[in-house]
Amino acid sequence: MKNVFLQRPRMIENEQGFIAIRVLRPLQDDIYIVLTQWQTEEDFRNWQASTAYQHAHKNRNTQKGIDQEQGVLKGKPYHYLYQASHR
Repeated sequence: MKNVFLQRPRMIENEQGFIAIRVLRPLQDDIYIVLTQWQTEEDFRNWQASTAYQHAHKNRNTQKGIDQEQGVLKGKPYHYLYQASHR
């Protein structure tokens, strides 16, 4: 899983409003957390609708997809959206 993220196309970094991406590796279980930070929720939603997003996820549900590798992504990925306020 680590190599997948190290070898990713890195197109997200060029998206409007992108701040950072962090991949948090589990120490004892199999749950990875992929955290992306955006200027606004609209920037995030625009990325989800972009060709960069489509390219990054083009192998999903195919034989080349990470979801097909043994022991990787055992369950269906899910998303949570959090908003942080600046004081």
